[in-house]
Amino acid sequence: MENIIFNNEYSNVTKEEQLQNFFSAFDSDRVEKLVEQVHGHKQKAIARAILVDYPNLVNTDLFSLKILVELLDDADYLNTQCRECKREGNLMLYSKLLKSKLDVYSKINTILVEFGMTPKSRKSILVLDMEEE
Repeated sequence: MENIIFNNEYSNVTKEEQLQNFFSAFDSDRVEKLVEQVHGHKQKAIARAILVDYPNLVNTDLFSLKILVELLDDADYLNTQCRECKREGNLMLYSKLLKSKLDVYSKINTILVEFGMTPKSRKSILVLDMEEE
């Protein structure tokens, strides 16, 4: 059974339900600001896909999210290049590209953890429900 956060006569809200509410609240105007800052159709599509799941976007997050979008685009490019080198049998270039690809993935993971977008970091989020009286 999930951890019940609120257990009273009016509501029974689990932590997962509260996290879902937290992750679904974002400002669509800020989404467009981020999408305008990235270049190319592919990066714009990546930005829109990320922001569907990103919680409570604030202006200070735009720069980090822009970096994340660019890193994801770079990872896709490096994957394509690695496949080509592997197919051609160019082991020297493949190993150099693989090292760069792993570095990019590490940076992507760091940003995802900071934003609470990985399963482990998501579970550590504590959402406080402040009700106005």
